Amino acid sequence: MISAAVLYAGGIAAAFWWTADWTERQTWAVVLTGLVLIWYTWETMQLRRAAFSQRQLQLRPFVVLEPEEKGFLVRNVGHGVALNVQVDDVTLSEQEEVVIRFPRLLPFLASGGTAQLAAESFKRGRSTGDFFLAHLDPQYATLNLRVRVKFQNAEMTPYVVTESIIPRELRIMELSTCEAL
Repeated sequence: MISAAVLYAGGIAAAFWWTADWTERQTWAVVLTGLVLIWYTWETMQLRRAAFSQRQLQLRPFVVLEPEEKGFLVRNVGHGVALNVQVDDVTLSEQEEVVIRFPRLLPFLASGGTAQLAAESFKRGRSTGDFFLAHLDPQYATLNLRVRVKFQNAEMTPYVVTESIIPRELRIMELSTCEAL
């Protein structure tokens, strides 16, 4: 801020030094003032963007799916409430038509909250109960699978957390916004 004021004062002094005509001096003063206003507007815009980003980070929910001994758990590790939490179907084998479905949609999940989530596996459209669910537990996984957890924040902005389940490891791959749930 001080450097901008010094630069502005130096520009005005230079205009007074090199020009003798008052109209030219006024023109230079207006041009320099305009440049300062443009710079100030740009800086203010950057501050507004940073404040908006910080607000979004403070209010954003972050929901993850965790395997448990008896099913699955969704946990909101973010700071905001998560609305309309759902987990996409996970395809284990397209050829064998093996799919794991999470039929329950959670209307809300408070910050720091957890909820049990039931899953059911299907082969060729017929229920196989919990037979294939072990594939979503890193301890027993033999495949590399992606799980997508969808939810919205309090402003109804949709988000998707993508998790990767590989043998002996669960990784959070990304958090992204999406078009619609």
